[in-house]
Amino acid sequence: MRINHRLLFGMLLRRERTGIEDIRSIGKMYHCGLFEAVQGYKIHYMRAGSGAHNLLLFPGPMGSVVTDYSLFLDRLDKKTFTAVGWDPPGQGGSIPPTERSWLQQPGRLQEDAHLALGLMRQLNLVPFSLLGWAEGAITALITVANCEPNEFRKLVLWAHEGAIPCVQANLIDQTQDPRAWPLTCRAPLEAMYDSNYLAENWTHYTWAKNVGYFWHELSDPLIKGRLTEQFSTNSGPLLLLMRAPGRLNTEDWLTYLLAQMDNVRIINWMNQENDIKSIEKYACWGPHRADPDEFQAITEHFLRCGQVKETSEKL
Repeated sequence: MRINHRLLFGMLLRRERTGIEDIRSIGKMYHCGLFEAVQGYKIHYMRAGSGAHNLLLFPGPMGSVVTDYSLFLDRLDKKTFTAVGWDPPGQGGSIPPTERSWLQQPGRLQEDAHLALGLMRQLNLVPFSLLGWAEGAITALITVANCEPNEFRKLVLWAHEGAIPCVQANLIDQTQDPRAWPLTCRAPLEAMYDSNYLAENWTHYTWAKNVGYFWHELSDPLIKGRLTEQFSTNSGPLLLLMRAPGRLNTEDWLTYLLAQMDNVRIINWMNQENDIKSIEKYACWGPHRADPDEFQAITEHFLRCGQVKETSEKL
């Protein structure tokens, strides 16, 4: 497997169509990544901004700071926030190790959570808020469970039902082969990894998800107990961006559980009546890529004041 470091370090300019706009991508502002040794791993990350409110960005499965958060970092209010987007081991610029398989027993996301917290502590960027989607949302929750009470500010989660075993067994099968994805979905990942590496690891990932590895990590009694404690003692509200398009199981158990908490703010970012073209445009990516301007406005407004900004009609 050969990672495209020209893309990673901003030496390659390419055109990417998001379905909403054409952008000059990726890393036009980020001429090099940074590396930090954390618990025996060489962690790649990108940092933007110099504000007092620190943010840690968690990518989705096989994602990276480049593929998942270049648009977010580009639009960041850099006077208010300092954002760190990181690549867990085996993803993005944190490769090698390639031997860190999704097929290992439950524990990969818990290890990622310890690494994420260790990274922010070493960078002296605590307290901080966390943003995560798909498996990144699960890792963010576990990270919160590991935080000291004064290290955690706010939490933004979206498209996390993708990390939960689906109610309908054949739903995941539709996304098992990346070669069948729309070009807008697979192009960023194919540019980062070669197609064989992506296909093999995505197959391993979907298998691990279907057998409940990630669900078991979050269901650990110690993790659940710490989360309950954090959310009951921390006054910072949690924003939940719900209803990832193309998914039928949007009212999953995690959404239900989080929605019961008093300090949660909920927003539906896509109307279920949208047509099939919109479904294809949004498939596999959440609002951070599908409508980055709207996502940025909603997220930064919440992080500043803890309130939900009304969405535009196009959502």
